[in-house]
Order: sequence, then C-alpha cells, then structure tokens
Amino acid sequence: MGKYFLLFMLLFAVTTIAIAQQKYCIGYLTSALEISKEDDAAIAWLDNSKKFNCKIINVEKGNQDFVGTDVLWIHLSDSIGLNNLLKQENILSHLNKYYQNGGKILFTDYAAMLPNAIGIEPKKPEIRLDTYSFSFK
Repeated sequence: MGKYFLLFMLLFAVTTIAIAQQKYCIGYLTSALEISKEDDAAIAWLDNSKKFNCKIINVEKGNQDFVGTDVLWIHLSDSIGLNNLLKQENILSHLNKYYQNGGKILFTDYAAMLPNAIGIEPKKPEIRLDTYSFSFK
C-alpha cells in the first residue's frame, strides 16, 4: 500500500508541475500590413510573459492559421481596421467556424463589433460617447 501511495504522490506532483508550467498560445490577429504601436505593445507583453506564447496571425498577408491557438485575440484600434476586416467575408466565416468549433476569442476596442458581424452575437453593440462621469475642467 505504501508503494502505491508514494507512486500516486509522485505522479500527482509531476502532473501538477507540468500543468503549472504550461504556456498558452495566444493567436494575435492583425489585419494591417504593418504592426501598429498598440499591436506591438500587446505582442511585446505576450512575448515577455512566462504564461503565453504569441503567434502573430496577419490576415492581410493571407494567414488564417488558427490551429494550435488556445485563445485568439483581435484588437482593432480604429474604425479603419474594423472596416477593412468587415470587407473580408472569408476571414469572418473562418472566425465563425473557429468559434463554433470551441475556439475562444478575445475582442478588444473596435473588434468588439465583430461578434455581431460574424454571427455569434445577435445584437450589435451600441457606442455611447456620454459615459464619462467626471469632468475634464
């Protein structure tokens, strides 16, 4: 009995250490030919983290490879990037399939409009400009 308990504890410890050291692959999707300063900062943050590996997915250059990503992060800093991505039906369809197959997607900034555009959220977000509760005076 003592041997089995010791073997179980050793196996449990090795498994726990392996899980704790797991790195998650974050697919950072960009739709611009050149990386913006915001994108560069986000990618640098991911690269400097001990928990993440960053995989840059530039759809403008034809890359639609989401395979192996634990989470897909889409950050669009302006409406130009959003409009460019909205014109690419094949990418929107690919994003929908990725989501429907259990893929996880983080939408930030203007990318928050994409869940409706790709058909996973029925209601389009409302942009409000009157949400500040403090004065700039």
